[in-house]
Amino acid sequence: MHSAVKDVVENQMTLMSASKKHGVSKSALQRKVKKFKLANEEHEENTNDFEFGRSHGFKLIFTSAEKQLLSEYIIEACEMCYGLTLLNTRELAYKKQNIETYKKMAANEESLTNNEQEERENENFKAKTDDLTKEIKSKQKVFDESLRNNKNNLKKLQETHEKKVNKAKEKADKFKEKIAREHSKNNELEVKIKKLKEELYYSNKSLKKKNHEIAELDKEVKQQNREIKFKQKFVDKTENANIYLKKQYEGKLNEVEIDAETMRKHLKEHLKAKYLKLRNIKNFESQISKLENAISNKLKQENHKQTENLSEQANGKINKNSALNLDLQEYEKSFKELSQKVEKQIGYLQTQDMQKRELNALGKQNLTLERIEVQKIGIHDPVFKENYEKALKVHLPSTSSTNSPVTPSTSCMDSTVPSALNLDSNQEDTESNEHSGGGEILMWSSRKPLSTDVQATTYLLELRKEMSNQFDDRKHSKNTLWQQIAKKLNEKNFFVGQGLEGAEKCRKKFANLQASYVKYKDKKKGTGEGYICKPPFYDELDEILGFKDKITPQLLIDSTDKLIITEKKSVDKENKAIPHKKRHYMNCHPLQIQKQIMKKINLLVSDPLQSPKTNIHYSKK
Repeated sequence: MHSAVKDVVENQMTLMSASKKHGVSKSALQRKVKKFKLANEEHEENTNDFEFGRSHGFKLIFTSAEKQLLSEYIIEACEMCYGLTLLNTRELAYKKQNIETYKKMAANEESLTNNEQEERENENFKAKTDDLTKEIKSKQKVFDESLRNNKNNLKKLQETHEKKVNKAKEKADKFKEKIAREHSKNNELEVKIKKLKEELYYSNKSLKKKNHEIAELDKEVKQQNREIKFKQKFVDKTENANIYLKKQYEGKLNEVEIDAETMRKHLKEHLKAKYLKLRNIKNFESQISKLENAISNKLKQENHKQTENLSEQANGKINKNSALNLDLQEYEKSFKELSQKVEKQIGYLQTQDMQKRELNALGKQNLTLERIEVQKIGIHDPVFKENYEKALKVHLPSTSSTNSPVTPSTSCMDSTVPSALNLDSNQEDTESNEHSGGGEILMWSSRKPLSTDVQATTYLLELRKEMSNQFDDRKHSKNTLWQQIAKKLNEKNFFVGQGLEGAEKCRKKFANLQASYVKYKDKKKGTGEGYICKPPFYDELDEILGFKDKITPQLLIDSTDKLIITEKKSVDKENKAIPHKKRHYMNCHPLQIQKQIMKKINLLVSDPLQSPKTNIHYSKK
């Protein structure tokens, strides 16, 4: 507010501009300015303002008493310093007033002369303006005439321009038609170029494959020659070992035949005892069911009698009712005891069935392991393989199905045990098959890949190749596609699992194969790697993944016709690589394996009913 009042008083700003600038209301500012002006007028009447030096820059207002004292001090100072009296000071004051009036008169004269000069200049300016107006009017007439001429010229130019534009449009339409034809020709040429590029890419790819295959075949030939030399040396060694083994095993085979006969007898006795136990249990169950029916009938009769007795003899026959209650309690106790015994025997029978199933499964697993080992040895020692098969045929005769593995529990069933026992055993076999998933073995679960595993992987890759378009399309969910593949594998008797479990197993298997394929591709590109072995199922995976940009990047042709290959080393998110399982193999000499197999046969002959976990021990090195 103070700064706004100051601006208005010093005539620097108006009331409106000061109120807008300082954000003050106009009426309040007007009141403050009036008060300030009245105060200044009163002070001018009563007091004089004294200006201090340059450092101060403001005015101090004195009171009347102070002013009288100061005037007295000034007069005394003038008398003391300059010898001036009051008359001298009055004369000086009048002189000062005369000088000021003279200055005012001179200023007024100067202003009058300036005004006269301004009037003369104004008259000259009026004369000049009259002359200019005449010139402007004359020029305006000329300009109007030129405008009319220009309009006529413009009309003529527009007509000629329209004719030229129409001709240009016709030419442009012709050029557009030519450009469209050339554009279509260019598109056809681009399509042909793309086809030629693809043919060139695939031809280069096939050439590289053939060259690589030729190099690999040369290396394989060299390796096979080395293996043949090594096998010849090994055959020479094994011939000497076989001569020694024939002499050694001739006596043992006779012992094995004798032990097998004793084992058959033990098995017959054991199976007869089990058959009798089963028959007793069935009789016992029928007796229990009869007792339950009899007890329920008795309870109904007694309840009916109680209601009749209570209605007839409500007064004073409490002893009879108490006796009946005691009888009922005894019946209930006996019934509970019988039911507990039955439950115990059922549990005991269930445990026996489970043990039978486990024994059968373990026997099958051990025989499959033995046969695999015998097949390995049979490659180098066919004589030992023949002896082993003869021993199995003699000591463990097979059932009607030749392909199913033979176990001691099913070998001697037909000759001694009656038909009822055979039916029970068949039921047990079917139950065991149902328990183990219909007798199906999970694929890719063994440490060493079997022939069924290889067939399952080839079929999996075929299905993945057929459904590659669906996998590339984002509309289809990948989980459902893997579930379909797992379902088809299960239908082809390659049991993988059901639902999400089977789908996850198939996905992991494909991811592992893809990881090995990509690793081989990356190593092949690197320098200084030497010879790299091809991963399994390389060609099938190349048909599925070879055309993808992530595995084999596209060839981009520059303007200078130079081939630039863009490399990308990334794998699909759907198929994240899973680390391979570490395989542990036994490194054994064939003589040691033969000894181990003979020990297993002797153990089976001596005590076939024990679990093979306690009997058979593998010597791992």
